[in-house]
Amino acid sequence: MSVYRKTQSPYWHYDFQHQGLRFHGSTGKTTRREAEAVEHRVRNVAGNPVQREMTLNQAFGRYYEDHAARLPSASDCFRQLGMLSDLLDSEKRLSEIGDDEISMAIARRRGMTAYRKKTLVSNATVNRDIELLRRVYRKAVKAWKINVGDMPDWREHLLPE
Repeated sequence: MSVYRKTQSPYWHYDFQHQGLRFHGSTGKTTRREAEAVEHRVRNVAGNPVQREMTLNQAFGRYYEDHAARLPSASDCFRQLGMLSDLLDSEKRLSEIGDDEISMAIARRRGMTAYRKKTLVSNATVNRDIELLRRVYRKAVKAWKINVGDMPDWREHLLPE
């Protein structure tokens, strides 16, 4: 245990390192046993950081600002994100959106007609939309450390081209 008492303070303090980060401070407790309990709780929080949640709409906005706005195809990405936002419930958290909802959104997307054409949307177009959604999820997990629950099985959603 890394609890100690400073000479000028009635309270016990803790000091330890975890994954290269230093955690230290006062426990606010006057007995060693209570101070060790506080230090134990702090160690558990340091070892298991709480993962944040994010709605689909927030993820789309952050992805666009962090990444897509600087691309030459920013306007296309913005249009795609808006269309995906319409197909999926954009106020749901990423962890609440599962494979079944993504499959239903893909089915709705396949049934859409192109803007001024009477043909259905091609499988390649739908796959580009799936890949964009996949990139948003991966960015949320790796860069933003967001809890997305079970990652969707993206290969199952891709359509043959």
